[in-house]
Amino acid sequence: MAECHAGLADHAQVAATAEVLVRVGYDPAIDAYYAASYLCHCVRLVDKDTQLDEAKRAELAKSHADRGMEMLRQAVDLGYKDAAHMKKDPHLEPLRARKVFKKLLADLEGKPKK
Repeated sequence: MAECHAGLADHAQVAATAEVLVRVGYDPAIDAYYAASYLCHCVRLVDKDTQLDEAKRAELAKSHADRGMEMLRQAVDLGYKDAAHMKKDPHLEPLRARKVFKKLLADLEGKPKK
């Protein structure tokens, strides 16, 4: 569903679908990671939404990125361990400059693999 809404540039529905995915997903860690990715995609969609004024775009972009970061943290807390993928995943680009992202990645890289 999120992919369909993204194709329609409907960032509100992509975000709503991400929230559902993280609540009722089959594989909690992976689903939280995908939900974070979808929310990062929302950041890009909001930036292109010409129906919103600049202040609203900035507010929504920050909100989606903040929630995406929360979901990424949740994914790691639930057992997501693929630091190499997270490091290069282009979907997470809106989070890369954040100190909390860098710390999460560093912490994940420092964890022993199980």
